[in-house]
Amino acid sequence: MLSTIVVPLDGSALAEQALSYATRIAKSAGAKLLLVRAPVGVPESSAPDSRPSVPTPAGAFLDELDARSELARIASRLEVGGLEVETHVHTGEAAAVILDVARNRHAELIVMSTHGRGGFGRWLYGSVADQILRQSPVPVLLATAACSPPWPEDRRLRIVVPLDGSPMAEAALGTIGDFAALVGADLLLLRVVEPAPRGVSAQAPHVAETYLQTELSESLGYLRLIANGLMSRGLAAAARTVVGYPPLAIASITKEQGADIIAMATHGSGGLSRLIAGSVATETLQRASVPLLLIRPAVAGQREAAVAMLEPTPIEKTAIPAVDVRLNQYELDLLLRGLGEILYAPDRDVRLVEPARELRMRLKHVEAELFQPNDGRAVRD
Repeated sequence: MLSTIVVPLDGSALAEQALSYATRIAKSAGAKLLLVRAPVGVPESSAPDSRPSVPTPAGAFLDELDARSELARIASRLEVGGLEVETHVHTGEAAAVILDVARNRHAELIVMSTHGRGGFGRWLYGSVADQILRQSPVPVLLATAACSPPWPEDRRLRIVVPLDGSPMAEAALGTIGDFAALVGADLLLLRVVEPAPRGVSAQAPHVAETYLQTELSESLGYLRLIANGLMSRGLAAAARTVVGYPPLAIASITKEQGADIIAMATHGSGGLSRLIAGSVATETLQRASVPLLLIRPAVAGQREAAVAMLEPTPIEKTAIPAVDVRLNQYELDLLLRGLGEILYAPDRDVRLVEPARELRMRLKHVEAELFQPNDGRAVRD
């Protein structure tokens, strides 16, 4: 359920551009919009026509009056369109004000641009958007100046969902699926396989090609399992794998497919600091011409935790003697596929997820290290 959306506004045209996305979502979900403004308390641009970094009491008072008047004007326009709107003007540091409103009003989504008066750097690196991404209790939809609102009205929306195989990326799927159902969107699950290092490709091209084809095949099977689970919920989902550098490939496929949103967890294997410092999600944001829906680890894990709470008797590991099993390549593939079904089936037993994931990783490691084509080797459990 999505009942409340926070939209931070700083008076700039770019910040207000996020309103078109928030409005579309609010109409689809029947949600209330909370327009938020922090008129003073954060140093602004050093441009000659900017306000002083430390305003006088009179200047602060005028800033607040301007902010309230501006938000009231915007709210009136939105209310004419049938939306329920609240305005919140609070002095203080912008990120703290936005997050406080989101928490106190129990918002489920924040929709904002990645920079306003202070420029791209201030909003993305070390300040407003950065702090919100690190601390937001809810998903954040980020738009840049390259985005071209509004979303089309004559077709269903399209969402590209990059997955790297990590548990955190998968945990975000519940939130992404709920969002897609609310706005009426089709999902394209995308796995970007990076090519083998140049040294390997040059010295052993057949090994590099075998590696690449294996990765593409396994990745497509992995995505199809997840897509099947999403389709069992009534969602439209497709799967695709490509070779390339993830940020470039994600932006390219998004443009090629005419997609409207890119949705992902804020980190997969690399950690939240990797996102903020300029890796996959940040580089994708810089290259894409559509908004990014970003879900923090804590938010992404809420659905899995909630499901796990419904299982009061977890399956405990017991001391079971190890056994030697001889498997050929076909038999090992069947075993890996079966474990994949346990991991990604829509009716999976959440108590089996971690044991199955651990066993699957161990088997894949054995396969990569020891297995040769057309050969049976012992696999120690």
